[in-house]
Amino acid sequence: MPIHDLNFYIFGLHALIGCVLGIVAWLGNILRDARILEVELAWSASGYVIVSAILLFSVYEYARKLNVALIIIIIHSIFIGYFLFSSEYTSLFLSFSLYGLVFYSIIFYGLTIRALKTRNVGYAFVAFGALIVCISSLLQIYIVLDSQDYEIVYGLVLMHSAIAFIMIGIGFISILLFSKQKQLTALALNDPLTGLLNRRGMDVTISVTINSAKRFDKCLSAIAIDIDYFKKINDTYGHDGGDAVLVEIGNLLSSHARSIDICCRFGGEEFLIVLPDTEIANAIQTAERIRQAVSMLEINYNKQKIRLTSSFGVSTHCGVIDVDYLLKDADKALYRAKETGRNKVCHASDLENSSENQTTT
Repeated sequence: MPIHDLNFYIFGLHALIGCVLGIVAWLGNILRDARILEVELAWSASGYVIVSAILLFSVYEYARKLNVALIIIIIHSIFIGYFLFSSEYTSLFLSFSLYGLVFYSIIFYGLTIRALKTRNVGYAFVAFGALIVCISSLLQIYIVLDSQDYEIVYGLVLMHSAIAFIMIGIGFISILLFSKQKQLTALALNDPLTGLLNRRGMDVTISVTINSAKRFDKCLSAIAIDIDYFKKINDTYGHDGGDAVLVEIGNLLSSHARSIDICCRFGGEEFLIVLPDTEIANAIQTAERIRQAVSMLEINYNKQKIRLTSSFGVSTHCGVIDVDYLLKDADKALYRAKETGRNKVCHASDLENSSENQTTT
């Protein structure tokens, strides 16, 4: 199971436990105020620690490793034992507030980092809930040391717990929806085998590049790539061997491309790199560099080494650019490279020169 799916279940478990404990706490408080049932703070604090530990496991993947998990469980068990056997209210409230301040500061930090990295607003909701707990814990410490008004402190605990439960519930749903939407987008725009963009993904990504080239009268180059004798590779090593080759080629193209370049797999053994702000000479140089890297590549598969070559077709258009014509020219150049011996780079200008020579002849 992917790690992000595991996180969904952990957040879901936390939201469920948190909501149940929150409802029980509010009902217990009503019964306590009505003098129907005497609810000890120690039990509420213990449940709070259990829920917090689950959230801590969900924030940090390494917290689920056995050695780290044992440390977290032991520390939280010590807190629970202290809460259950402590009879002095001041020390109990102080230790409870310090626990909330320390551990929810850690949770807030981890979730904030994750929200920034993943751009997922759900983590921000949960981080906000953790921040409320930190602020409330500071207020609790101040009130206990200043006036020892335990009713106010107890009210703060119930308030921040309820808000935190709500924020975590909203955050969990948001994380799930955002992540699933991101997965669906990736499935629609990316090739599942190599992870590169597919044709639709390239069309979506390239629109901004096209507009920039038109506005600033820049050149746009395309490199069409085809693995030589790929059918023979499939026949010799099977389709799994062919898939291994495609994955390695995808990785090689990604490693040789700039951050602004667009790499995609068109299907089968055909790949394409679109190079913004790149003129003819640089595009040919890039294609030649990749061609040499492919020819030197050794792919280990089932204790066998697969060697291969690729053919390249390069086209360059400047100013007003039509993507279809750009790709057609690259494809024609690629066909020329395969016709004239494979494992070589041909540019669209080679076709023009060839046509002129034939006319002269």
